[in-house]
Amino acid sequence: MMNELFIGIDSSTQSCKIVIINPADAKIEYVDVVNYDRDLPQFNTREGVIPASQKGLSEADPHMWLDALEMLFRRLSDNRF
Repeated sequence: MMNELFIGIDSSTQSCKIVIINPADAKIEYVDVVNYDRDLPQFNTREGVIPASQKGLSEADPHMWLDALEMLFRRLSDNRF
């Protein structure tokens, strides 16, 4: 019988993180993080946001968030989890 696991996803300003927990023993089974600046350089972000031409303006491309999720799930699969 397969154990039940819970997955959590945290999408923040500078990164997207995945955590898988086994609730039976509260053990963290898997953790991975995509840093937008480092792992998705094609979006040209600085600290997770596109450098703005206007003071006080902060933007991010929603496609970056989708790419981060795809990368996390691909890594999860590559690790045969």
